Amino acid sequence: MADALKGMPAHIADNTLTRKIKYGNLITQKDMMPVKPEGKDGFIKIIDTNNTLLAVLSSSKARGKYDYCCVFHN
Repeated sequence: MADALKGMPAHIADNTLTRKIKYGNLITQKDMMPVKPEGKDGFIKIIDTNNTLLAVLSSSKARGKYDYCCVFHN
């Protein structure tokens, strides 16, 4: 599934970020260190270390957080 979004920048989630996504917790810029650039449209895909798509987020830099667009249950 992650390969289907080839043009979208990816961030590889650590265990902490993976748990936050799994439980729908707030994702901030601090959770996304080092900061990855979003695509032109402001979206970024989050993958795990196995290249499994976990979520697609949109950036809200003014508020310092990311909004969930879609979460994929594995």
